[in-house]
Amino acid sequence: MKRPFMGAGITLAVGVAAGWFGILWWFVLLLAAAAGGISITGYCKKYWTDRTCKYVIGLSVLFVVGFCRGFVCFEENETFLNENFAFENKEIQVLGTVKRIQKKNKVDYLFIEDETGACILAAVKKEMFEENTCYKGQIYSVRGEAEPFEHATNPGQFDEANYYCSLGVNYRVWVEELNLISEGNLLHQNLRWLEDLKMSMIKFYSAHMDEAGNGIVQAAVLGERSALDTELKRYYQENGWMHLITTSGLHLSFIAMNSYRRLRKMTIPMVMSTIFAWVLMLGYGYMTDYGDSMLRAMGMMVLALTAKLVGRRTDGWTSLVTLASMMLFLRPSRLLSAGFWLTYAAVGGMEFGKWLMKSVNETNGDRRGLFRYLTMKNKQG
Repeated sequence: MKRPFMGAGITLAVGVAAGWFGILWWFVLLLAAAAGGISITGYCKKYWTDRTCKYVIGLSVLFVVGFCRGFVCFEENETFLNENFAFENKEIQVLGTVKRIQKKNKVDYLFIEDETGACILAAVKKEMFEENTCYKGQIYSVRGEAEPFEHATNPGQFDEANYYCSLGVNYRVWVEELNLISEGNLLHQNLRWLEDLKMSMIKFYSAHMDEAGNGIVQAAVLGERSALDTELKRYYQENGWMHLITTSGLHLSFIAMNSYRRLRKMTIPMVMSTIFAWVLMLGYGYMTDYGDSMLRAMGMMVLALTAKLVGRRTDGWTSLVTLASMMLFLRPSRLLSAGFWLTYAAVGGMEFGKWLMKSVNETNGDRRGLFRYLTMKNKQG
C-alpha cells in the first residue's frame, strides 16, 4: 500500500478533531466497529489480503485513540475553565517553572507551568526585573489577581480565550509579587547562553538600526515583537502581512539546510554534518520559543536529513501529515490555532503544486513546465 503512514496520520488527526469538537462517542465506536467488521468480512471472503485487513483494523484503533485523546483534553480544558470562573478576580499564589518569556511594551508575560501541569500567563511589570534577568527553566512563586480569558463577543473580534487555549494556557494572573525560588535544572542553566545571545542580538539591532528597521528585524529573526512600531504593526495587520515579520519554518529550513550543504562541500562526514544541522535547529528553536511553524519545519528537516543519512527518500505528504497528527495528539487545542493551519496549508499547497506540475508533465510528455503548457493550451483555444 502506498503511503501507509499518511493514512495513519490522517486517521489519528481526524480522531483527535472528532474528540475535541465533541462528536458523540457512540458514533465513533460504531464507526470503528464497522471498519473492523468490514475488514474481517473482506478477509474471510478473500476480497482483501491479510496485510490490508490488519491495516484497516489498525486505522480503526488509531481513530479511537485519537478520539479519546481529543475528548479527554477537551473535557479537562472545560473543567479547568469552569473552576477558573470560581476564583475570578481573586488573589492566588502559584509555584511553577518558566517555559516561555514574551516581552511587551509595559509588561512581560511569563508562561509558567505549575506542579499539576497547568500553564498560566503571568503578567509581570518590567520594574520587577530591573535587578535580575528572567530565564527559561527558573522556578518562581507568583502572587496576584487571577482572571479567565474572554471569548469574542462580536464578529471579527479577537478571541482571547481560543488563542491562549491553542497555546495550552489556562488563565492569566496579574502579578503583584514575584519571588525566585530556584534557578532550575542543569539543562536550562547550560542553555542560558542562547538567551543571552538573543539579548545581545537585540541590543545590536537597537544600536545600529532605525526604529522601524529594528522592530522588523527583531520580529522576523528572533520572534521579538516588543520593539515593533505600533503604527507599523497595525499597517501589517490591516493588510494581512504579519506572517512576513514572524519567525517561520522557512528561516529554519534555510539555516539548517544551507549549513548542512556547506559542511558537505567542505568534505565533512555526513553524520557530523547531520548532527550539526540538528543541533543548530534545536538551538534556534529554543531561542524563538518553538512555535508551530518552527516545530513543523524542524520535524520535516529531521526526516529529510535522516533519510539522506540512511540512503532513503522522503515523501512530502507523508512527512506533513505525520507531523500534523503528532502535534495534534500532543496538544489537541492546536486545532484552534490559525498559525497551525496556516503553516500546514502553505506547505500542503506547495506539495500540491509539485504534484500538479508532475502530473501535467507525465501526461503530456512536456518537460517545459506547467505555465508554458497552460499558455499553449490557451493559444490553441
